[in-house]
Amino acid sequence: MSFATATNTVSAPQPSATPSRDVAYFAVTANADPGAMPRILELFAKRGLVLDYCRMDRFGDKLSVELEIAGLDPEQAAYIGRCIGEIYLVDAVDVGAA
Repeated sequence: MSFATATNTVSAPQPSATPSRDVAYFAVTANADPGAMPRILELFAKRGLVLDYCRMDRFGDKLSVELEIAGLDPEQAAYIGRCIGEIYLVDAVDVGAA
């Protein structure tokens, strides 16, 4: 029996001459609970926003979550950060921009 393997190659986008957009970074510490990530991600999804980067690591009973999204102005990033902080499973939120 033989198997065929298909591979898709994805190329990184080339830099453009257009001005760079605001990039917002979120660092979240939350309880390691199955409901933590959906509640955090919902705040972006309900605004029609798609994250550029998302990473979650579990350390015992805590989650460390890193999120990045381009095209989000600082005021909107700060507002979403405050909303994340209101989630009962979240211990801390840091919001930054580049």
